[in-house]
Amino acid sequence: MAIRAVPQQSILDCLPTAVEIADLRVVNKDLNFIQANIKRADDLATQVFSANDYSQLVSITDKFSSLAQRAQDRSETLKEFSKDSNPLTQINDSSQFLDKAQVLSKNLEQKTTELTGQFISLVDSKYENYNNSISDLSQTLSSLSSYSEFAASYQNFASLLKNIEEDARYLNSNNNAGQFLNKIEDLVKQYQDKAEIYSASFQSEMGIQIDIINQQISSLSANIDSLNSSYGVDTHLEKLSELREVVNSSASQFKTVSGSEEMVLNLNNLSLASHAKVEDMVNGYKAIEKLIPQVNDPELLAHTVREVSFRTNTSYIDNLLMPLIDKPNQLSAKVLDIAAQFESSSIGQMKVGVVKDIDNKISRLERTYMSISSTDPETLSEKIVDLSGNVEFQFETVRSVDPSTQLEYFVDLSQSIGESVDASGLSIFINNAQSISQDVMMNSRQCVDSAFKDFTRDVGSTMEKIFDPLL
Repeated sequence: MAIRAVPQQSILDCLPTAVEIADLRVVNKDLNFIQANIKRADDLATQVFSANDYSQLVSITDKFSSLAQRAQDRSETLKEFSKDSNPLTQINDSSQFLDKAQVLSKNLEQKTTELTGQFISLVDSKYENYNNSISDLSQTLSSLSSYSEFAASYQNFASLLKNIEEDARYLNSNNNAGQFLNKIEDLVKQYQDKAEIYSASFQSEMGIQIDIINQQISSLSANIDSLNSSYGVDTHLEKLSELREVVNSSASQFKTVSGSEEMVLNLNNLSLASHAKVEDMVNGYKAIEKLIPQVNDPELLAHTVREVSFRTNTSYIDNLLMPLIDKPNQLSAKVLDIAAQFESSSIGQMKVGVVKDIDNKISRLERTYMSISSTDPETLSEKIVDLSGNVEFQFETVRSVDPSTQLEYFVDLSQSIGESVDASGLSIFINNAQSISQDVMMNSRQCVDSAFKDFTRDVGSTMEKIFDPLL
């Protein structure tokens, strides 16, 4: 009979293969990166020629900037693909990417020079539109007569400031930039004054609404014990659901008002009590339904009632039947009486899932209050101040996109990519070390598993002979 030879594979043999596979994987990823960026630079250079609007050139410049940033992040790859020793440079190399980036830079320079005249008119147009918006909003603020109108104006104001912040790189090149910022500051002051006017009345009005809601919660809570029919439960749950909708829809207004947290807690307790009551009624109906066939057997009926009381926590059993456990005739009559009440009040048609769904929604109110942003006048005013601060900061720090600055920037971007191609060898080693080790580990796993199995088959019997006496 042939005996299968024990395979001989050393774990050390796995390492060279794993390194080769890992190196190939890394190199293929790098080649894909080079090819993708060559194509991206080429596509952007083509888009420049079809651009007929200065803002389009700015958008393309932003993409060029992202391209340069990716080159910096992957400078080790660019350096590797600039070497003649790498055979994949025969397909694509870093110099091709750099050439495409330089072509893109020259195209942008040429087109920006052609469309320079558009920049001034573009900035003037933006200033006119924003100045008109500021004037309109100022008039709106002056005519406000209620908190609701004040709150409604916030979104328009916030959107205006965010748009101005986004266009700061256009607007900050204008000689009137300082005057423009002063107008924004005046508008913010006007909004703050309105917030101060409505803050006290807002707190008072919201406080009244919270008190009314708490009264309704107390009324429904007092009504829970008297619920004894499907109709009564439906009416109760409908009112509970309406309260939940009111609190949820006004959460952003109630959030910072004194007593709002207690209101949410009261509503949550009402929901829990309502759910418990409905569950008790449904469980009671099911328990009584099982007792009906035993009403003519007092001994069995008493035994079953006692067992149900031990196994469940149902008020109809514990409060109405258990006191009669030693009075067979009264116990049977009481079971029939409760069953008749259940039948007439349609208790059997109730669904615990309905109240459970309402309870789940109410339980989420607490998380809503934690995450939602308040819309009280003071908070809205603070948000507007923060947004205006962002605008001022952008005007001071953001790079302008006027033609002269853009022309200098194109050169910087092209040089940045060139510097990435000439990255230091030490940087390459440090950046590659971690990724290669991870790939080696992944690619050597199967080989190591196989080699370990070979090792155990080879020396397993010897190891057993050594350890058997010790056992």
